[in-house]
Amino acid sequence: MTNIREHIILGYAIPILYFLMLIFVGGLNALLPSLIMTLAFFVSINYVYDHNQSLFTISNIICIVGFFIGFFLRYLIIAFEPSRLTVFAPYPLIGDMYGHLKTSLYLLLFIVVYAFFLRMSKRNSFVLQENQNNLENTINDFWTIVVYIGVLVVSFTYTFINIRLATQLDYGNYDQLFRFVGSIVKMFAYAHLYLFAKRKSKENLLCYLLYIVPTIYMSFIAAWKGTFFIEILVLCIVFHTGIKKIKKKYIIFFAFALLTIYPVISMMRDSYRYGTVVNYNVASMMNYNINNNVFFYYTDRLAYYDETYYALNVSSSIVEEYKASAGSILGRFFSGIIPRVIWNDKPVVNVGSHVTYVLLRYPISIYNNLTIGLLADGYLDNKMIGIIGVAMLFGWLVGKNENRSHSKDVLMQSYYVVFGKALYGFLEGDVAAKCLGLIFIVVSYHVCWFLCNKKISCCFKQN
Repeated sequence: MTNIREHIILGYAIPILYFLMLIFVGGLNALLPSLIMTLAFFVSINYVYDHNQSLFTISNIICIVGFFIGFFLRYLIIAFEPSRLTVFAPYPLIGDMYGHLKTSLYLLLFIVVYAFFLRMSKRNSFVLQENQNNLENTINDFWTIVVYIGVLVVSFTYTFINIRLATQLDYGNYDQLFRFVGSIVKMFAYAHLYLFAKRKSKENLLCYLLYIVPTIYMSFIAAWKGTFFIEILVLCIVFHTGIKKIKKKYIIFFAFALLTIYPVISMMRDSYRYGTVVNYNVASMMNYNINNNVFFYYTDRLAYYDETYYALNVSSSIVEEYKASAGSILGRFFSGIIPRVIWNDKPVVNVGSHVTYVLLRYPISIYNNLTIGLLADGYLDNKMIGIIGVAMLFGWLVGKNENRSHSKDVLMQSYYVVFGKALYGFLEGDVAAKCLGLIFIVVSYHVCWFLCNKKISCCFKQN
C-alpha cells in the first residue's frame, strides 16, 4: 500500500502540481508549452527516474540534475522571472510563446527517446563478474600500490604545473595523454574508496586520500567549484551502494557542503582577483549566501533549458556561421582520433571557443570557453535528427553503465563511477570531446585490470 501511495504521489500528483504552478504563473497564454513541459516531466519521473534504485545512482543523478533541475525547475523559474532567460549570453533572447513551445516539443522528443534507450539497454545487458577476493587482494598488493602512486604523482605534477591562473587551466601539447593517465588514477583511487567502505581499512583510506587531498587543493587554488560537488556525489554513491531509501545524514551532508563550499571558493576567488583580505567564518559565509543568492547561482549554472532555447531560437545566420566554424559532431570526434599527419586540416575537437565567440557572440577580449547543453548540441548539429541521435547515444550509454553497478567486482564498481562522472559531463554538451573521453576511460579500465597482474576468471551472466 505504501509503494502504491508513493507511486501515485510521485508519478501523478507532482506533475499535476507542476502544471498548476506553471499555469498560475504564466497564465493561459502559456497553456500549450506548459502542458508539453508537464508531459515531459511525467515521462521523466515515471520512466527515466528509477524508483527501485537509490537516489545516488548515476542514472538518477543525471535525471535529477539534468532534467528536474536543468529543465523543469529552470522553466518554472523563468516563468516567475522571464528576465533570467539566457542570461549567460551577452545578447540574451527575449522569451515568447512560440520559442517556449518549440523548446518544450524538442525536449519531450529527447526525453522519450532517451527513456526508451535507457530502459532497453538496462534490460538487454551482461554484467562482468570477477573473482572478487583475488582482485581485491591484488589492488592492495604492494607493487600495484606503487604503480598507482607513480601515475598519481605524474598526473598531479602535470596538472599543477599547468595551472596558470586561479580560474583557468591551460594545458600543453600532452593534455590528451595526461587525461588518460588521470583516468587510471581515478580508477585505482575509487577502487580503494570502495574497499574502505567495505573493509574500513586504513590502508585503503590512505590510498584514497592520496588522490582526494591534492584534487581538493588544486580545486581551491584554481577555483573549480564543480569538482567539490562531484567528489561529494562520488562519496554518496560509494557509501550508499545497495541502499534504496535515502538517509537523512546524506541530505544534511550535501546541503552543508552546498552552503559552505560555494561561498568559501567564491570569496577565495574574489580575494585572488581583487587582492582583498577575507575572513572565512560562519558569519561571512552566511552573509555571502544571503547577498549572492546561492539558489539562483546554481540554477543559472544548470540552465540547460536556456541553452536549448537559445540554440533553437537564435538567428539562423548565426547558427550557419557556427556550423561552418565548428563542423559536425562526427567530424570533431574523428578529428580527435586521426593524427594531424594523416588529416592536416582537421577541425578543432573542443567546440567551446566556437560556442563562446561565434554562437554566443562574446567579445574576443573576454576569455571564456563555454559549451552548450547536450540537447542544444544535437540540434545545432542536425536539428531533429541530431536530437534523436544524441538521445539514443546518451540513453544507451547511461543504461549500459548502470548495469556495472550490480557487479561485485571492486574495479568494475570503480569503473562505474569514473564512467558515470564522464556521462554526467555530457549534460554540458560538446558530445565529440566527451565521447573521446569515454574511450580513454574504457582503455584505462583495461590497463588497470592488466596492471593488477592476475589471471582472473570471469564469465558473462545474463541480467
